[in-house]
Amino acid sequence: MISCASNQVSFEGSQWGGGRGLFSWHLINGLKGLADVEPEDGEVTLTELYDYVKKNVNKASYDAVSKKSRQTPQYCCNTADGMVLSMVNPAEKERLTAQLKVGVSYTPDKADYAANKSVHLGSAMKEAGLEDVYKLFLKALNEGRLIEKGGAHEILNDILQQKATTSELASELKFTLSSKLMTDVTKVINTYLYAGTNNNNYTYDYFMTAAKKLELFQHLADSNYYTPLDVKVNLLFLEGHANWQTYNTNIMRYSLSKIDSAIALKPQAAYLYNIKGLMEMALKQFVAGEKTFRKGIQLAPNWLYPYHNLGSCFSNQGKYDSALVY
Repeated sequence: MISCASNQVSFEGSQWGGGRGLFSWHLINGLKGLADVEPEDGEVTLTELYDYVKKNVNKASYDAVSKKSRQTPQYCCNTADGMVLSMVNPAEKERLTAQLKVGVSYTPDKADYAANKSVHLGSAMKEAGLEDVYKLFLKALNEGRLIEKGGAHEILNDILQQKATTSELASELKFTLSSKLMTDVTKVINTYLYAGTNNNNYTYDYFMTAAKKLELFQHLADSNYYTPLDVKVNLLFLEGHANWQTYNTNIMRYSLSKIDSAIALKPQAAYLYNIKGLMEMALKQFVAGEKTFRKGIQLAPNWLYPYHNLGSCFSNQGKYDSALVY
């Protein structure tokens, strides 16, 4: 069980336990007994806990304008639904209920304890007569074939054309694929941020594949579930970085313009200055590159890349003593 989908944020605030995470606040209260409702037998099972947490997190993050919840806990492993996670102390549950009635902005009452099960895609697709194509969709997801020919997106489009596919099923399927797309994109960006691979792996296809996945994510995902600015900045970063080793001056300048556009949108993002500096070096703009790398170091003083690349910038100018420092 995790606090939200991969394309959402997890909320924190003083209204939950004086300053806690929305998810953990309801998770702990559920374990203490508030999730023990169906049946109310002194035990909190995994299913009861998830139903309680999802209902209350959804309710607390509900946006009246879009009529959607901005944070939706995720859950897997249905084979463990009946697992007992905690034994309830009735007196403690009663005290907690009384505290919540006066201590937080959201006051639970008996009606709020009701389980609220979400759509179980497997069962719903089977009932709609779409079990076989759904299995193909899952197979493609599990194999990481998301945007290729015959992959999850192509299968999803086939499913969406079926008369048996309700709007609710379509929404859940899009959510499933968009979450996987964002997970893949995040892995690429995090690998870059943590210097998690040899630079030889940073090919055009490596970054452009991630960019294509991010573009598809934009098309599929509900904009209430992500920050459009961050997605736009990361898309510019991926598209720009794809050409970081090109020998074509015009392409390099075009890619640099994408990074400059990203910086204009998010000037405090250190990782943008690192790739900008590399591009300036490639264009023999060493003074500008030095300034850019120093800006990256200023913003992220513990990050490896701008230090290393500033050393390379000095080395390219024949300033070897300065290069050795970095």
